[in-house]
Amino acid sequence: MCQCLNRYYETSLNAINRDSVCQQCNYQCLTCNHPTLCITCDLTNNTRIFNNGQCLCTNGYYDNGTSILCLPCSYVCLTCLSANTCLDCDPLKNRVYNSTSGLC
Repeated sequence: MCQCLNRYYETSLNAINRDSVCQQCNYQCLTCNHPTLCITCDLTNNTRIFNNGQCLCTNGYYDNGTSILCLPCSYVCLTCLSANTCLDCDPLKNRVYNSTSGLC
């Protein structure tokens, strides 16, 4: 029996005759067994970590909702929602987080 490629998982079309197709995983996953449950992450560029079935961005990077790669935050952010919207400030930059503006 053939296996699905990376970034795809096998799902049954018909349980009686065991017909199946390969469906695409969530864009974050390298391998999965459900559209939203990752088994492994693509760790090629070291910006994602595996945590409880999800491939999360590491500190200093954010998920733009479409790319396998995590994109860099502003240099003053420890974590962020987008390039210039910080969630936490990098303590090594001696900045204080402003919750109104989302800036450090």
